[in-house]
Amino acid sequence: MSDLKVNEIKTDTIKNQAGTTAMTISSDGFVSNGKRLGFYATRDTAQSIPNGTWTVIQFENVGVNDQSGFTTGSDAKFVVPAGAAGLYHIHGHIRYESSSDFPMGIALYWRVSGGSTSQIANAYDDSTYYTGLDCQTLRVLAVGDELQLRAYQGSGGAVNLGGTDGVSGNSVVRFLGYRIS
Repeated sequence: MSDLKVNEIKTDTIKNQAGTTAMTISSDGFVSNGKRLGFYATRDTAQSIPNGTWTVIQFENVGVNDQSGFTTGSDAKFVVPAGAAGLYHIHGHIRYESSSDFPMGIALYWRVSGGSTSQIANAYDDSTYYTGLDCQTLRVLAVGDELQLRAYQGSGGAVNLGGTDGVSGNSVVRFLGYRIS
């Protein structure tokens, strides 16, 4: 087939070769993809983080879990599902339940499918009065790659990572990501 050149295309639906709807366009111009991929996990109760150790955050809830890529619990992580390789925006947020001053950190860990685990993004600060800390990155991920969010603190003893904010009731520990392309 040669090149197709047109000045204007009018359509509501784009389908793949098998006839499955891949994309729709509303009369307002909003484009809806047939599939999306993202996750949003939170922790509503406190988790004790030991002194001086990068500790996996044990997420309890998943509000968004497209394609079932996120698992909760002691080994909480996102695993890129089949067909979902691509560029991802990844973000994590933590807050310790403490008004004391101590060094703290947050880091995103990446394990290439079948390979070793490495830190790919991090942020450090000194906790003052219930200080929050964010970490984010863009990363090209392959099918089977794993992402975890880990926390660090150097208070000299264990400190609880917060659950929900007393004023808003929203979780102060969050991990999210979504596929851009």
